[in-house]
Amino acid sequence: MERQSSSRRQVLHVLAASGLAALLARPGRALAAERYPRIRAAIRELKDARKELEEGAKIFGGHRAKAVKVVDDAIDQLQKALDFAEKAQFPDKKLIERVKEKIASHEKDPGK
Repeated sequence: MERQSSSRRQVLHVLAASGLAALLARPGRALAAERYPRIRAAIRELKDARKELEEGAKIFGGHRAKAVKVVDDAIDQLQKALDFAEKAQFPDKKLIERVKEKIASHEKDPGK
């Protein structure tokens, strides 16, 4: 029974350590700009399209205002999606510290 309990603790240690390693091994924020290049390009294109819409007020026959609103909404949603993805990929440091503390306390008292 003691041997089985010891093996279970070792497995838990390995799982906890590998989970922490996975969190810490994620690419740095410098690489974040390289992620989702099409979404980032779409945001740039939408901003350019918005400028064209604003400059051609009379050309678009009353569709300009609604088009500008839809473009602004699209830019906003794409930016929110990127922000969410970045947070999911780069967890905050407090979370990592809590995981480290949990592992350290478990190593001190494996019975917990």
